[in-house]
Amino acid sequence: MNLEKAVTFRNNKGQLLFGILHLPESPKLKSRIGINILNPGLKNRVAPNRINVKMARMFCDMGFHVLRVDPFGIGDSEGELAAHESVMDLWGMIQRGLFVPDTLAANDFFVREARLEKLILIGQCGAAVTGMLVGGKDDRVESLILVDSPVRLLSSQVDMSDILAEISRPGEMMLYYLRKVFSGRSWLNLIRFQSDFGGLRKLFARMTHPHSSRNQGNASDAPGVSERFNKKFLDAFRRFTDRNKNVYFLFAANDFSLQEFRQDMQAHFLDRHPEYRSRCRIDIIDDANHVYTEEKWQHELLHYMKSWLERYRQAC
Repeated sequence: MNLEKAVTFRNNKGQLLFGILHLPESPKLKSRIGINILNPGLKNRVAPNRINVKMARMFCDMGFHVLRVDPFGIGDSEGELAAHESVMDLWGMIQRGLFVPDTLAANDFFVREARLEKLILIGQCGAAVTGMLVGGKDDRVESLILVDSPVRLLSSQVDMSDILAEISRPGEMMLYYLRKVFSGRSWLNLIRFQSDFGGLRKLFARMTHPHSSRNQGNASDAPGVSERFNKKFLDAFRRFTDRNKNVYFLFAANDFSLQEFRQDMQAHFLDRHPEYRSRCRIDIIDDANHVYTEEKWQHELLHYMKSWLERYRQAC
């Protein structure tokens, strides 16, 4: 019978974090592989409909070591989230990496405690963003399974020029800035040197050094990516897949994040960069909602994950 035990360890701020460690009775894998199931957004390690518990026990039956942890200010862990922040602000902070340090601390503890050789991260919604950001930093992470991953920030305080520089060709960027300059009073600000059109510097650099750009693909009339597209998510994805690691994206058909993913991440990046598209797989659970209320949706989600991990296990 598999063992489940409560564990505690401290993060880099000295706060005590609480989690559950699932240990397989008889590991069936050639390598000692651990799966860190992250908490979804502002919810604890159990997750809606106890889906994280169901995942952990299924993965443990497959021979994986599994960890579920509450980051600071969530569930049983110490610390408090900023009381003055609204829920929307907290969501935005998660999307920018609020729980990344605690996840790295959990990875350290997990590897040490279970004597692991490799790590897989699984996260839903906000945890999917956390997983991607951590995957871009932690070389021990071999694979990511991301469920209903939002790719747009909940605020528009983001450097659009950086996003355009990543996904657009020079002609597209020039058209974007021409439209921006001649709309409203923007042209006056540009003439008075009061504009922050920092992306123009990137544009001129790319036009003078065209062969240094990694951006290729079919051009469209103009960049259509949302101004809230999460640049940190894209950067982490590139770093992770540049190490020849794979990402498995799963979406509920009725989740808002699917359409945003298709419009921003898929249309403006994956479809233009086959080398990155080849490092990921995308599956959709028909009719499902964000929290997989119906048991049949949960079963399908778990089935997709199990099939992915079976293939991964056979390749190890």
